Amino acid sequence: MNSQLLVKHGSNNNYNYSKIDIPIANNDNVVVRVMACAINNTDIWTKKGLYSKEGEDGWNPTFKLPIIQGADISGYIHDCVNKKLIGKKVIVYPVINTKEYSNQIDIITHCKYLGSEINGGYAQYCKVPIDNIILVPHYCKLTYYELSSFPTAYMTALHMINRAKLQKNSVSLVSGSSGGVGFALIELLKSKNMNVIGLSSNGKKDRVEELTGIKIASRNSHNLEEELLNKNNGMLYDVVFDVVAGSLMDTFVNILKPNGTYVCSGAIGNREVSVYWPNFYLKHLNLLGSMLATKEEFLDLCFMIFNGRIKPQIYKIFLLKDLNEAHLEFESKKHIGKIILDCQ
Repeated sequence: MNSQLLVKHGSNNNYNYSKIDIPIANNDNVVVRVMACAINNTDIWTKKGLYSKEGEDGWNPTFKLPIIQGADISGYIHDCVNKKLIGKKVIVYPVINTKEYSNQIDIITHCKYLGSEINGGYAQYCKVPIDNIILVPHYCKLTYYELSSFPTAYMTALHMINRAKLQKNSVSLVSGSSGGVGFALIELLKSKNMNVIGLSSNGKKDRVEELTGIKIASRNSHNLEEELLNKNNGMLYDVVFDVVAGSLMDTFVNILKPNGTYVCSGAIGNREVSVYWPNFYLKHLNLLGSMLATKEEFLDLCFMIFNGRIKPQIYKIFLLKDLNEAHLEFESKKHIGKIILDCQ
């Protein structure tokens, strides 16, 4: 099979596009014929070794190179002990339970991740635990490309929302609204009839407003705090959903109501933050970290996907052999929507 193998940390040139053996199914694992695989920030950070302070590691201590990346897989079952499943259309839950924990938060904190600790979807075939396979019902007419656009971004967003325990009339701010998780947060919050305002760069603001139908503040405003409050009719926010962090963190603390909630699942702006800390504790703010999602939450997400409650947003599709170009496009941050690999 054709595969893209990451052999060392660093640039795009560290992928080896080559043929390797197709994996073999067993009692615990099926082999999926990968038809499409989406690209995520996780792939880029892992490629560059940015999950480690030393700059040479993945987000999990068990990470080892070489590895086939790619967490967001859609395809069909190529090989399985249960032959009745062969040919079935599937989407894959990318969180691999190591079975060392029973608490759901511990499971997703200490899990392995498809395309990080276990070979993923930057290949024509992928060996996946049978517990991670979700069969796509016949009534779902989404393409393989569309199905692959959901898993990591949307399940991360759903877990963030569930962590926040939103009240009915609360108002939320979503940073990075043009990115995968940010866009997913907006769509999921809208599907739950929640009040939401987005934040995006000035160059993408109008397009995100057009796609989402909500108010989007410009990150490039000369007075961002004032801009954000104006978008909410001069009122403070109940919740901030953040994937940016960096220099924006102090502003997010300032615009939250007393007893407000800050939920973060990423730091694409910068992992080092500066906050005037008295403003945080004097307002009794709730600080929540968030990553990935439980199996139950992923099944909830799939129900929404299969029943058309949320819609895919695809920016561009690249062939597997053109992974380097796809990553360059992704890292340019000019896109709105998912960048997908065609692995057929």
